[in-house]
Amino acid sequence: MPLTEVILLISWLVIYILLRLFNVYFGVTWIFITFVFAFIVSNREFSSFYLLLYLIAVVIDLAITQIHTTSDIKTEAKIDGSKVSGFNFIAVSLIAGLVMYFMISVISRQVGGNIVGVPNLAITTPSAIAQTLKPVFEASLGIIENTLAFVLFDISLLLFGAIFTLVIGLVIALVLVGLIMGLFHVVAYDVALGLLIYATLAFILFILSKFLFKDSLSADTAHYLNNGVVSVSRSLQVVTP
Repeated sequence: MPLTEVILLISWLVIYILLRLFNVYFGVTWIFITFVFAFIVSNREFSSFYLLLYLIAVVIDLAITQIHTTSDIKTEAKIDGSKVSGFNFIAVSLIAGLVMYFMISVISRQVGGNIVGVPNLAITTPSAIAQTLKPVFEASLGIIENTLAFVLFDISLLLFGAIFTLVIGLVIALVLVGLIMGLFHVVAYDVALGLLIYATLAFILFILSKFLFKDSLSADTAHYLNNGVVSVSRSLQVVTP
């Protein structure tokens, strides 16, 4: 069963990457469909809360013309003066995401707890398919949280950048949104209060990667992998006698 869960985790992420490459809103729709299914087979209060958060984030992004959080998808960048585009850009983003994931994983082991915090979604149906998809649901929550964080950051940067200089506004927006998301994880996912600073730094790292790459794939990959690995590990603990 864990092998099937890993295959599904990888397959879901590959489909998400290909869909968003073709059209960003296909990727948004893929996440939405995933959580509609999660709503059907899991704790409805929890899944509906995330569905609502995601919809609010996307609607706010579309409503405020000065920000382009969900539509700000790039397929090229310059690295050391060389242009990287298409699937090469995706590869670079995935590598950056893997680096961030390993950084979070190493820090989590050193401090004795996952610094990002991973929800434990209660599947309310005995369906084997739903149980097997549980890691996918929990991993994709990371992308929803990222979307919310990026929208909050873009709004904060728009506000504080107008009040102060762009650099000061950037720093304030980074710290403020990172702290908000860190507190959310401490309260919602039973993350130890002592790990708040690490959770905040993790979200600052996610936001910075989005800001620098002008694309969320690296951050989404890191958060998705973190949640997915923790979720599969839980499954292994359950099946191990």
